[in-house]
Amino acid sequence: MLFGEKDKFAIEIGESDVLADGWVYCQFRFWLGGQPAGDWDDRIRLDTSIKYMAEFCSHEDARKRPDVAHLDAESVFNLLHSRYFEADLATCGEDIRSLRDCFHLEEIGGSAIIDKYAIIVVTTTVDASRLIWKRWKDSELNEITLLTGDVEAAGYQYNDWGQHVLDSA
Repeated sequence: MLFGEKDKFAIEIGESDVLADGWVYCQFRFWLGGQPAGDWDDRIRLDTSIKYMAEFCSHEDARKRPDVAHLDAESVFNLLHSRYFEADLATCGEDIRSLRDCFHLEEIGGSAIIDKYAIIVVTTTVDASRLIWKRWKDSELNEITLLTGDVEAAGYQYNDWGQHVLDSA
């Protein structure tokens, strides 16, 4: 099952398994600018994944950051991703604590993504969002520009499908 467009941004779901206790696990990966991202041999919990996607999609307005449009990809990544993990979350402000839910995508892919990639989305203009990702094994940083709402559209489709699967399990 594919949600979105592989050459831009997509979520791909492969085989899924319903365990005896009712949990649904599935293969998961993102497609980022035509490149697959994630461990296709891993399985993630569907309920957790769609919960994180719903949270991400709910912050669409907060993702608007025209102030970073002129910055290079590494500066934007450091500002919106690295800063979260470098902060003391017990004492930092809400502006830092909210970075993960607002800009980060890797939680959605659970163990298939989180220890392999860091992925952020930031809306810089009315029409454009920047998708920036870093592959941890070699620290390679990549970026593409998407239409504003492309990631959320794939996310909403994924969540609708996932909720249907969970309701049927």
